[in-house]
Amino acid sequence: MSVVCVPNISEGRDRRQLQRLVTAAGPSLLDLHFDPDHNRSVFSLGGTSLYEDLCGLAWVVARDLDISRHSGVHPRLGALDVVPFVPLLPSDSDEAERLTAQFEEFLDKELSVPVFRYDQGVSLPEVRRRAFKSLAPTAGPSTPHPHLGATALACRPPLVAYNILVDAPTSLELRSLVLALRSPIVRTLGFHVAKGYQLSANLISPTLYGPCQLFQDVIAYGLRPLECELVGLLPSQVLATIPLELYEVLNVNSWSTFEARLSLTPSHNYEHDLPS
Repeated sequence: MSVVCVPNISEGRDRRQLQRLVTAAGPSLLDLHFDPDHNRSVFSLGGTSLYEDLCGLAWVVARDLDISRHSGVHPRLGALDVVPFVPLLPSDSDEAERLTAQFEEFLDKELSVPVFRYDQGVSLPEVRRRAFKSLAPTAGPSTPHPHLGATALACRPPLVAYNILVDAPTSLELRSLVLALRSPIVRTLGFHVAKGYQLSANLISPTLYGPCQLFQDVIAYGLRPLECELVGLLPSQVLATIPLELYEVLNVNSWSTFEARLSLTPSHNYEHDLPS
């Protein structure tokens, strides 16, 4: 089965808590990305125990995290903020949808968390803007959970989350870059982080417009990329569009794909101690 899940959790600073989350994710954990400025972690999960390990991860989030005490530059709806199920092959689309519906019921019945589906004609940015205002949850309570908030849930095609630290002289210049690069297939935000100004992008059609194109468009705009960062993993067909000579500058390698991590035995998928 080539279905993966990429839960985004509103915790990226407390290393002890992150270690508890890593342990809860079990053998399904393919990759972990966490960031203290965003105060956010991105777990990439896959394999035969994907659903069970996702539920275990969700229980630890429910036990330990409190969105009312959260701070960070990244927008968020809840502690278990975004949960997309992603079929890597078209033949796995039905299974991905089944798992999405099953987890929607889990969030409602087990955790009493409102769920907003963002794969049914409403985009994730729309959900963030309209949740509990002009948009009601698709499942669960009609008001936010007291300490878990809400969860945005989807069964969606693969995308690539990618950050570039740029040498923008001011926040206004960063904002101008964000707007210049934004399109139906490139969702962009700009953040002031500890290292400087960061362009944060979701590449919605990454085989058509991937990290290479984003990098080149930053240069074409007139700014210098200082540091590139892949958030999580990418599909192998996207890596295939990146020339080998750009691997280092774009901060990717042959193990940056879902498929490469899934090819490993469960006991070797991911080092279960946090990197120093």
